[in-house]
Amino acid sequence: MLTCTAVAQDNSDRALACLEKIVQVRLDVPPAQRFYTEQMLSSAISDLLARLKMPFSEEQSGRFLQIYEVLLQFTLAQPRAVGRFVRQAIAYLPMLEPGEFDVVDFLTLSHIRTLAPATYRLLARSKRSLVISMTNAAEGPDSQLQEQIKAKLAEECPDYGNILVVVLTGLFPALSDEYQARCQTEDWSRWAWAKRAAIEEYFDRYFVFGVPAGDRAGQGVTRTQAGRSAPNRAWPGSGGSSRRQTDQAVELPWRARGRRGNRRLALCPSPARPR
Repeated sequence: MLTCTAVAQDNSDRALACLEKIVQVRLDVPPAQRFYTEQMLSSAISDLLARLKMPFSEEQSGRFLQIYEVLLQFTLAQPRAVGRFVRQAIAYLPMLEPGEFDVVDFLTLSHIRTLAPATYRLLARSKRSLVISMTNAAEGPDSQLQEQIKAKLAEECPDYGNILVVVLTGLFPALSDEYQARCQTEDWSRWAWAKRAAIEEYFDRYFVFGVPAGDRAGQGVTRTQAGRSAPNRAWPGSGGSSRRQTDQAVELPWRARGRRGNRRLALCPSPARPR
């Protein structure tokens, strides 16, 4: 019947292609084994960041591993979900200049935009309460915003709501009940130097693609609010390693693995390959 229409023009292949756009059958498949989803994610992100010349630092690799263990291993349990995560990165990372944002924060917030869009929009509207500043440090965390985020997450993704609260608290310390104790000049300077999403000057870059108009580029800006140069020393929990770029391509927790002479990364500890 479609073959006889102007769309198909007596071409059965065109008629079938048109039908596929109209009729979709949902097929629910069980989660893939972690070994395979890790390999898919590691390979794709590694290749993409190498191509864009945005290698993870040692600190970023460790931070992305933590997010994978806490959240991504559950939300990216399906190959289709991994593909969607990677396609988001392929589409949006090239729109930002290397060194002008934190790749881990950007990937995490991009995933939250897909997973919990209403929560993402709430974050975008709550800049004043989320950024690190002496004002909101003195006031303490915004309890109303905390409750709104929990309610949105419970509605949008009840299976991962509590996990996402932990992840968001890591992205935006102002959401933490311990924020007042954590908000020190030393911490602020490290986060500012890394151009994290919780810093007021860089917040908009994670919710408006590209550097927003009027946003001064951060290249070469190494002074902190206190007037001192940003530190080049170990971050808390980084095992004593300084925040320098590694010579490794990126992969999850990540151990170098030889492959035709190129250094690649693999999830660490690497799960046993299914038999």
